[in-house]
Amino acid sequence: MPDSKQEAAIDEWIKDIAPSPELHKWFGQMPERFAAFSDRYIRELEEEPERESLAAKINKRALEQQVTLVYAAKDSMHNHAAVLYKWLLSR
Repeated sequence: MPDSKQEAAIDEWIKDIAPSPELHKWFGQMPERFAAFSDRYIRELEEEPERESLAAKINKRALEQQVTLVYAAKDSMHNHAAVLYKWLLSR
């Protein structure tokens, strides 16, 4: 597993679709807060038109090539990428 963005050879980093810093800090990678975090993150995604256009961009790219969502959390199930993945599939 790469230790940095450079080692991961990421083509594009779309950080504007990530949770807000406030929400990320509140969540604190606490699994017991994951359900509430998911609801709040989805609300952020759906309330900001810019994020809708970013979702469309990601989904369009996914039709053409593989898209990989990355995250820095140690928990592979309770992180923003897991929420984002399900949300993108629903678009």
